[in-house]
Amino acid sequence: WGGLIPAVIRLHPEDVTALSEPKPVYVMLNRLSYLGSVADELLDYFRDLVPHCRTNEMWFDFESEPLNWQLPAGVLYDLCGGARASSTIPWPLTVHFQSFPFTRLVRGENEKSLESHFFHSLKQGLFLEHGSSTVAMSLEVADQERIWTAVRTANPLGYFTIERRLWKKQPHAVPVRLVIQGGVVVQPNLRFEASGPGFDISVGNLVSRHLTVDARALETKDVAVVCHGVNVSLDAPVYEVWAALAHPDRFLYIAVVNPG
Repeated sequence: WGGLIPAVIRLHPEDVTALSEPKPVYVMLNRLSYLGSVADELLDYFRDLVPHCRTNEMWFDFESEPLNWQLPAGVLYDLCGGARASSTIPWPLTVHFQSFPFTRLVRGENEKSLESHFFHSLKQGLFLEHGSSTVAMSLEVADQERIWTAVRTANPLGYFTIERRLWKKQPHAVPVRLVIQGGVVVQPNLRFEASGPGFDISVGNLVSRHLTVDARALETKDVAVVCHGVNVSLDAPVYEVWAALAHPDRFLYIAVVNPG
C-alpha cells in the first residue's frame, strides 16, 4: 500500500494554447490507485491554459502508447518497463484533452466512472473467490464508501477493516489477470478443488498455458513476469502469490513484459 511511483506529466503539444509550453506536473502515484486519481489536480493545473479541458476527454500515453485507465497505476508502470534497471524516473507521461482514442480505450466520464469500474471488478473478484455473489451483495453502501476512500487515499487500515470479512482462506477460484504490453488483459479460469492440483500450479505454467509464451522464453528470460514491480519466481505457486499480492479488487495482476 505504500508503493509510490514518481511521475512527471506533460501536456500534449496539440492541447497547448499558450505561447509557451506549460511546466509539467510532478506527482507521486500510489501503485494500487489509478491514473484518474490525479485527474482533478491536472484539471486545476491546466484549466487556464486549456479552456476546453474536461475529465471525460482526458487520457494518458507513455511514449505515444495510450494507457488503459481501468488498470491500476502500478500495473501500467510495470507494463511500461518500470521493473527494468534502466527505467526512467520519474515516469514520463503525457496527458491529452482531445483526440480521444476510441478504438483503443473505453472513455471514463469522471471519478464516479472509475469508482463504478473498481466495484464491478471487486464484485467479479469476490464471485470467483467465493463461488457465489453472496459476499459481494452483502457489502453495505457504507462499506463500499469506506473501501473506495481507502483505495483512493491509500489507507490500508481503512481497507483491511472490511477486507477481513471478504477473504476466503480456501478460494473457489483464484481471481487472476494476466496483462501483456499494450494493456491486453487475459483472465484465466483458475478454479481450485480442495487439495487438488490447482493449488500447485506455478506462475510459469499459468503464463505459458494462457498466453502465446512458451516455457523456453520464460526460462531464457526473454519475457519477464512482474507483480508490484518485482520479478516473480516462475516456480512460485499462483495461490501463494495471490494471497500475498492481490490488489484491493481481489485480483492478482501479473504483468508479462519484454524485459528490454
